[in-house]
Amino acid sequence: MATLQLRVDAKLKKKSDDLFQSNVHHSPEDLSLEKAISDTRKQENLHGLYSSAQEAVASMQED
Repeated sequence: MATLQLRVDAKLKKKSDDLFQSNVHHSPEDLSLEKAISDTRKQENLHGLYSSAQEAVASMQED
């Protein structure tokens, strides 16, 4: 088995130790897709020329 030894600056070691001992928070930044899906399912906040998903899809397939 090989051994690898690294010398690390004390300041960098402290920063690394602090980083790896800290809690990880997962918080999505952009919830726009989830909100759009939710609004569509609830039929809330819908805007535009189409009154249904079928109308929107049909208009995309016309060309």
